[in-house]
Amino acid sequence: MRTIFLYVFVISATSCSRKLPPPPVEAWVDISNCNFYNDYNSRKRLKRKPFGQSAKTELVSFDAEFEEKLDSIVYKDCCRDKIPQKDSKIDRSQLKEIIRLTPMQLDSLTNIFFNFDYGRAENGIYRHPKVACYKPRHALLFFRNDADNEPFAYFEICFQCQDLRTFPRNYEVGNFCEGKFDLLRDFFRQAGITQGFEK
Repeated sequence: MRTIFLYVFVISATSCSRKLPPPPVEAWVDISNCNFYNDYNSRKRLKRKPFGQSAKTELVSFDAEFEEKLDSIVYKDCCRDKIPQKDSKIDRSQLKEIIRLTPMQLDSLTNIFFNFDYGRAENGIYRHPKVACYKPRHALLFFRNDADNEPFAYFEICFQCQDLRTFPRNYEVGNFCEGKFDLLRDFFRQAGITQGFEK
């Protein structure tokens, strides 16, 4: 009886002290590059604001209005460009290219925003370090109705400085891991946008 008890004790002790195996390599996160995580299916992605509230989504290119603000202390304020506006509305006559996205293109775009990540998109927003002044030349416009000319929301994109700004500013666009701006640039080009990439 004592032998059986000793045997059960030894087995229990060794099984409790067994170390857990390390996580599989594919679960590790490389914060320097974008990884693809298929966490969000098409239905979930297209429900997220402002995509889910938009009846029409457009890609546009433009020459931005320039507001110079020289500041030797704060480099990020050296220049402030923005999408052309008139009377506090986007001036569509100043947009160089306007391309309405198809449902399939919109699905691909949301896949870039929410499934390419260095971790998980819901862990917060990571901003890639700025490498130049903010000079956006591209934007995404979101319209509630097909007939609307003024978007209820838009994203300005500066591919040179690798920055994206949302208007209004309460939209979550996923983590911007290194490489995501390259994916967005390729998407714009494949959709038919040709101007503004060289500036």
